[in-house]
Amino acid sequence: MEAKKLIFLTGVNSNLKGHEPVPKSFGKFLLDRGLLTFKIDSSIEKIVCIDYSPVVRGQIKEQGVSSVDCTLVRMEPSVVLPANFTRARNKQFSQIVTVGGPQSNKDSASVNWPLIWPSSSKLDKLFANERAERIVLINGNKMSLIKGELYSLRREAINALDILDLYGTEWDSSFMSRLTIALKSFAHTILSLKFPKVSGFRLWFQSYPKSRGVIADKLETMSKNKYALVIENSAEYMSEKLFDAFFAGCIPIYVGPNVADYGIPKNLVLQAEPNLKSIKKSLDRAKGMIFENFQQELRKFLDDEKTIEQWSHENVYEKMLEIVLGR
Repeated sequence: MEAKKLIFLTGVNSNLKGHEPVPKSFGKFLLDRGLLTFKIDSSIEKIVCIDYSPVVRGQIKEQGVSSVDCTLVRMEPSVVLPANFTRARNKQFSQIVTVGGPQSNKDSASVNWPLIWPSSSKLDKLFANERAERIVLINGNKMSLIKGELYSLRREAINALDILDLYGTEWDSSFMSRLTIALKSFAHTILSLKFPKVSGFRLWFQSYPKSRGVIADKLETMSKNKYALVIENSAEYMSEKLFDAFFAGCIPIYVGPNVADYGIPKNLVLQAEPNLKSIKKSLDRAKGMIFENFQQELRKFLDDEKTIEQWSHENVYEKMLEIVLGR
């Protein structure tokens, strides 16, 4: 039997709270299999960094771990964390894994976003909820001034769509709070050696009276509406956002990478281009769909064992571990 290799987990999104990883995280997956170490000592055989942090350089140097035994897992796109994508990363990490990236990635391995799959009874309940002829969007109000960001498109869509219900953080924040975020975002862009995208400021300082604040249960809230507007942070990757709409039983109007690249049937998604005109056109098409027929096809997809195998968190983590161990 192959000896277990102890893995030291670090990075911006390592999801470690002391010596107890967040439930259903990659750290918890490793801990349950006896592969995770919290000590920076000679027992470390592999280092896994989930989204790059400057402290990682020191950790790698201190341990004297070769780049062959270092893996970078990218969960944040370049518009959020440009440090994930610099040439220096290729020297520090022999394996790079992009979570949510298309399989066609040339510079890294790709795995699907690890999803917490609802039970069949939970899906039954969500799909059966009475729904308004409205579109729901659940996101925090965020900013990036790096080319490719889609945060400003979200604000534009919120401002333009009359039948949209908005939930999330920071939509009713103060002017000073937004000014602070804008200045930090500008500094972050410059320090990342990127040219600031001025359009990223679009509608940033506007008020959003549509906002209904923070919610306790995302899927339950989404399931009150027939349609969901899903706009990724950038079109570089597919996060959990589209499947949130699926689990809630909503027809998604989606702005992000091509869903066909991820094996998702095109008839389950109204894919829009990253502009307001296309979003409105897709919403009009959604209104013309027979909702009951859509939900039937969606449940077939969600209940398919192949779908669950490809997207459920434990299967995705298993694939990540195989990459880390070089199997």
